[in-house]
Parts: sequence; C-alpha cells; structure tokens
Amino acid sequence: MSKDNSKLPPFKLANIVDFSRNPFNYIINTHSPSFNWIFGNSHGLPLGYGMLLWGEAKSGKTLITNDITAKVHADYPDAWVIRFDTEWRSNLQDNGNIANIDKSRYIVSECNTPSEVFDTIKNEIAAQCQAGRDIKLIIIDSLNGINGIRELTAESVENQSFGDMAMTLQKGLKSILPVIRKYNIALICTAHSRAEMDQHAAMRNKIKPGVSYAALHSLEYHVQISANKSAAGRIVDDKAKDMMKKDLITGHKIRAVMTASSCSPAGRTAEFTLDYEKGIVNIGEEVAFLSTNIPGIVEMPNNRTYIFGDQKWLSWDAYVNALDINIELRDKITEAVKKTDLVIRL
Repeated sequence: MSKDNSKLPPFKLANIVDFSRNPFNYIINTHSPSFNWIFGNSHGLPLGYGMLLWGEAKSGKTLITNDITAKVHADYPDAWVIRFDTEWRSNLQDNGNIANIDKSRYIVSECNTPSEVFDTIKNEIAAQCQAGRDIKLIIIDSLNGINGIRELTAESVENQSFGDMAMTLQKGLKSILPVIRKYNIALICTAHSRAEMDQHAAMRNKIKPGVSYAALHSLEYHVQISANKSAAGRIVDDKAKDMMKKDLITGHKIRAVMTASSCSPAGRTAEFTLDYEKGIVNIGEEVAFLSTNIPGIVEMPNNRTYIFGDQKWLSWDAYVNALDINIELRDKITEAVKKTDLVIRL
C-alpha cells in the first residue's frame, strides 16, 4: 500500500526543476532552415541554454548572431537582446537596419574585462529580469576578446600567466549559469578556431575551438562554421566589376556542423547562403535540399519530378524557384521537415 504523500511536509530545496516544462518548446533560431535543423530535438537553441559558435576568422560568426537577433525580435515582440562586444567593432560591423534588428530592444556593450561581462550579467541583467524586462538572448562576441583576471593586473604584456584565460572563463561562465537558467535566457558565445598543436592532429589539418575546456563544458551546443571557399560558394554581383574586371563578391555560402551537443544528435551539417547586405538568402534552395533528403516529405518518382501534396514540379530549378517565390509553401514544407525529423528519431 502506497503512502499518502500529501500529508508530508514540502521540500525546501532551492530551484526545484519543473519537469512539466519542455525546454525544446521554447527556442530561438535563425532564418536558415538547415541551420535550425542541425539542433535536432528543437530545431533551434532552447531558451536557458548556451551555444558556442566557433570558426575561422571572417567566416560569418557575427553576421549569424545578427540574423538570430533579428529573428528573436520578429518572434518575440517584447524581447530584448544584449550583446557584449569584446572586440570593440560594433559600429564597423553594424548591419542592424538591414537585418531588421529592432534597436529599441537591442543593447550593445563594448567591453573586454571579466567584470564588465560576467558581473553585469550576474547583477544588472538579473535585476532587469527580476523587474520584468523580457531578455531572451545574451551574446558574448567573442570569448577570445575577454582579458584574463591576472592579465588585468600585469604590469607588462610580457608577464605571461599560464591558465589565466581558462580560469577566467570557468569562473565567469559558472557565475552566470543560474541567471541564464532561472530567467530562460539563451546564451551565444563566439570563439575563433585554432590549429591543433598535437603533431599528428596537425598533419591532418585538424582545428578546434580556441577556448578552454571549461568553456566547452559550460555550453550545451557546439557549432563550427566555415566559409565554402569553392567557386560555387562565392556569391558575386555579375553586373559590377573591380578594377581588375573581376566580379565583386557580395556574399558566401557557410557550412555549419554540430560538432558536439548535450541535448541533440551531433554531426549534423547544414549549408546556407549569407549575403553581406541582405543577410541569409536562397532559403528555397535550403528547404529543397532538406525536403528531398528526408524520407516522406517529397515524392520523387524519377530524378526530375518533385511532388508535394497536389503540386508537381518537373525540374530541380522549378522546385527551388517555387520555394523562393511562395513563402507559404516554403513554410509548410519546412514544418513538414521538422515534424518528420522528430518522428523519425523517436
């Protein structure tokens, strides 16, 4: 016979988990369907959890966070986004108007000391949330730009302190974790890549995030991005030429790989097109690839025919063009991709 637990005194543990809340139902994501797809369970970054967005220099990390900011503002009418620019170049890189960022709900702080970043989140941002401000996303761009604790008091740059950066990030990220979880704020940290120092790994041209293991353990999703440097990966303006009569490059394709994840399948790869002025473009092409590679979305009786519902296209270009033009159709197929993907893995 089971005991009547209703007569027992309630627990007084701090921050008891509410298992009725499914974090995968509350997410932020990008305008890129394939980038969202690599998250698996949620097709986006769950609120309250963190992502490390890492890759080579000039690959598009900041531009991707700009797109996510614009998507947050579009999806959540009252949401605020806070960015810590540790590399001090926000005005140079600002494309907020083009990316549809609502600057009335967007705060950028140029700073690179641990206290200006982590203590601000722990104290000021927590107080703002407590007062009712709806902060959905914090961006730290980048972790590499934050000064180490010991570095701040060093009399000369020649004074090296082994492990300073690792200790700083470990303490900093640990201190803000309760704020992120309690107020369901998504955290995106960017980081540069670095070559593997191990001789055998270096021979394989292996790279890894340029941050400590403490940072890697603190963030649930690790996404590596790289520019597609092939001719097919460059977006050019064929109507404008440089002084050498070459087409002007106006964007490039980006490959994103979920290199590690605590909450979803690792190894998923996406590719999307980033226009330097317009943001993420050619979305129809992404949806076409996703819908034809996941079984059960689009019927393909032969290698030229694509059927979705009662609609038929007799070539790949016709199918992609229809998805580019018809946003309602594109959204319908994207939703079908998500639902089928979740069912397949369940």
